[in-house]
Amino acid sequence: MVDVVCPVCGEENTYMADEMSLFGRVECAKCHAVLEVVGESPLELEPVDDDFIEDEDDFEDNEDDEDI
Repeated sequence: MVDVVCPVCGEENTYMADEMSLFGRVECAKCHAVLEVVGESPLELEPVDDDFIEDEDDFEDNEDDEDI
């Protein structure tokens, strides 16, 4: 278990060590910010910009738009 402080709200969160791999993402339990591990030694988290979070609903099947 690893205790880390959310860089957005300052809340202390506890995660499994395997969730803290480089570029892994976790969610703050208090503010629900998506945080990405950007450094392992020392452990460093940064909030992920909402514009870069992929959402399946944002992608549409554009087969009808293709020219044949």
